Amino acid sequence: MNRNPRRGCHAPHTQNNRTITPAEYEALGKIHVGSISVLDYQLTDEQFRAWLERRAQDGLETYVRLFAPWGAAPNPPTVAEQTKNLALAHPWVKAWIPWNEMNLESELSADEIRQWLT
Repeated sequence: MNRNPRRGCHAPHTQNNRTITPAEYEALGKIHVGSISVLDYQLTDEQFRAWLERRAQDGLETYVRLFAPWGAAPNPPTVAEQTKNLALAHPWVKAWIPWNEMNLESELSADEIRQWLT
């Protein structure tokens, strides 16, 4: 089965330092998606990061969602610096997606969010 570029999925959630299991790797390999969305903290799993990088060479587009703990008000300059560092370390990532949590909507202005992206 060929990879379907119009199909995407989200990586399995790995909170609390859980790593991707062999069965999950197998499942990801069978669904033949064109893109995958992961959370930024998942890039600390070296095995998963290496898997993503190898798949990128095969055409899989990786999108990384920037994660913020529930209720934590982010500091735009800090987030921007962290994102730049992640992008330099992972040039195969297609795009970095700012997180958005409804609980912080009223605490952030459009100008603050724009700072993250410039």
